[in-house]
Amino acid sequence: MNRKLIKKEAKDFIGQNLKYSISLWSLTIVLSFISGTIGYKIDDYIDGDIPVILSILSVLVAIAVFITRSSANYVTLDNLRLGRPTGKAFQQQSEILSNQYFWPNVGISLIVGIYTVLWGFLFAMCILVLSSLSGPNIPDWLTITLIVIFAIGGGIFYTSKVISYVQATNVYKDAIDSGIKLSWRQAIKRSQVLMYGRKLDYVIFNLSFVLWGLLVIVTLGLASFYVLPYMQTASQNYYIKLREEKLTAGL
Repeated sequence: MNRKLIKKEAKDFIGQNLKYSISLWSLTIVLSFISGTIGYKIDDYIDGDIPVILSILSVLVAIAVFITRSSANYVTLDNLRLGRPTGKAFQQQSEILSNQYFWPNVGISLIVGIYTVLWGFLFAMCILVLSSLSGPNIPDWLTITLIVIFAIGGGIFYTSKVISYVQATNVYKDAIDSGIKLSWRQAIKRSQVLMYGRKLDYVIFNLSFVLWGLLVIVTLGLASFYVLPYMQTASQNYYIKLREEKLTAGL
């Protein structure tokens, strides 16, 4: 796959439909800013006595971000395949609320979240076990060396596992749109098949946006109104090309 071409196609689409793209992602961006602000407010309560209204607001905003972001991602897939916007941006920010999309997205996200936590817990436990091996018969340098080696290897393994799940919701959408019944776990498994052999490439692809991330920081978040649509459009275009590649290979 050609990463530069994937990003160029995304950038061209954004450039040709700039107003629409910003509108499609604007609510997600604004809500994310609000969520971050609420998070800072919650951090101020060191004693843990967080006001109920603040906790409720935090949950509601997080749900709203999930809905708008997921909707925009799904709409972006359709837009890229058609080569133009498929509707009015403001209305499409609630696309995922249809029954065929919403609960499956919630379920898949929860399962992926559980898998991610469990893999992280297993990794942490192994590190703790290695740390406890130090003793009079085991030199400290050997213990430290084993911990470092395992931390690097385990970190790579953990990252690989997490990345393998990233296309699950996209896989589910394509299956539903094609009239194919697919369970949530099957969507996750198909995502793993899609990402097989492409995990390092996907990491490099995402790292190529580092400078764009710095631009967002330098502009105090204002650049997000271009950067987020561009990054997400490129990410969805990556999925499209990846799926085409696997289908061509007969997978």
